Amino acid sequence: MNPLRVAVLALLLALPLRASEDPAARALQTEVQRASGRDVRISEAPLVTIVSDAPDEHVMGALQHVSKCVPQIFRLLQLPNDAPVPERLYIALLSEKAAFVRFLNERRAGGLGSYTYVHGAQPERRVIAAYLLHPAAMRARLRHAVANALLHAWIAEPPPWLAEGLGEVLEDAELDAQGNLVLGPARGHVRDYRKRILEAQPSPYVPLKELVRLQGSDWTAQPLLHYTEAWAFARFLLTDARMREAKVLPRIYRALGPRATEAANVAVAARVFLDDEWAPLEASLKAFVQGLPESPADEPYRQALDKLGAGEEAAALPLLDKALELDPDYARLYYYRALASFRVKRFDPALIDLDAALERFPEYHAALFLRARCRAALGSTRLAEQDFEACLLTPYREQAQAELKALKKE
Repeated sequence: MNPLRVAVLALLLALPLRASEDPAARALQTEVQRASGRDVRISEAPLVTIVSDAPDEHVMGALQHVSKCVPQIFRLLQLPNDAPVPERLYIALLSEKAAFVRFLNERRAGGLGSYTYVHGAQPERRVIAAYLLHPAAMRARLRHAVANALLHAWIAEPPPWLAEGLGEVLEDAELDAQGNLVLGPARGHVRDYRKRILEAQPSPYVPLKELVRLQGSDWTAQPLLHYTEAWAFARFLLTDARMREAKVLPRIYRALGPRATEAANVAVAARVFLDDEWAPLEASLKAFVQGLPESPADEPYRQALDKLGAGEEAAALPLLDKALELDPDYARLYYYRALASFRVKRFDPALIDLDAALERFPEYHAALFLRARCRAALGSTRLAEQDFEACLLTPYREQAQAELKALKKE
């Protein structure tokens, strides 16, 4: 991105704006108030408005983070200098999931986990919606949604792999000590790509030529796999030296039609690549992912998984303790430490770790199911039933049904 444009965006973010001057913010305040049933406040910086019923420290932390990140996300995504910027990013931040769901239902938006970018016919009706999570997890999800909002401000219907892939990459990013947005280890995505795609036999890998032709309705068959591959391809296009030199991502942007349909944009983006480019591109992508840095916690984590696989829970626990010291925001580490504790009947510490895992990754179905079992073991039948019932909408449906049936017999 042009350094002058970055400077202008940064200057805009530094200017004060009174919420009372913004009718769209007041309208959103009414919506959030109705969904939450609580007092709602408007917090603003130029380009960014957060309407929330959450505690001030969470709201101001989110506002500060998004405000710092907006111009850097624009640059990091390699958006063209003349790409439009939203006049304002509106964020509805709900303190509770139930209120978040009510907000989305009222907008007829449909939910996506713990956050989503809600489209609207008018710019002021477009909003990022999220509910309160652990601060690090919430910042990651807001960066994802901001990336979507910036792209959609220019391209109304981008290819799904591009929009979601870029958003997933932004979840890898964080501000360093100097305030620069940098890409760090991708934690789960790197492991999922290597284990589920590169090492699996047979591999479920979707060829790139097919991935880039998928439309939004096609993602439902294997959403986790598609997100992982889209993340890998987007990060490859953003950071691989040869892809940057060839300006592949800017070429894709220029091919897209700001008002074209999703189907049309999927087709033109795929045509940026020649037929004889796909095979070498896939080979380069796989080599790129193999070379990505791992989290410092990955080595003790890997050792702990080996111990758990061998039934050596007592040996796994100190390894997971060490991994969490190195990477305290990685939800999987909490889950596996909880699993080790659960197996040796240490239910109280297991429950604490499962709460921590779900605070960071509410869509962690395995952690939800294990928390239900842990609550049942502790005699918290009502809470266990609530978790098992929530699992009925996940891949753990059959196991949850069996557990619920057993609880009702007791």
